[in-house]
Amino acid sequence: MATFSVSAGSDGALNVAGELDLAAADEFATAVLEHATGSSGPVVLDFAGVEFLDSTGVSALVRIRNTFLDQGRTLSLRNVAERPLRVLQITAMDAVFEIENAPQRDGV
Repeated sequence: MATFSVSAGSDGALNVAGELDLAAADEFATAVLEHATGSSGPVVLDFAGVEFLDSTGVSALVRIRNTFLDQGRTLSLRNVAERPLRVLQITAMDAVFEIENAPQRDGV
């Protein structure tokens, strides 16, 4: 059973919700790539509903990004909550992905 969902948003972004972990990583990557098939240009993942992200979820994001880069497309993340953002920071992926509307932390 999937612990996440990916759906098309009204603004063209893909809305992601749930947990992106070992159990979901491969299925998540497949779902994002399938949703983006047939479109062109930049891809935005709205992470407002993502509750949990681990290293395998990060790995899936890197695979998705690399696939889009091979197609001449970009991938950005939007509305990344503090906990998933912290994982991206610890893994230095916050320097790899464009992240829009991330929460501001004092002293950072």
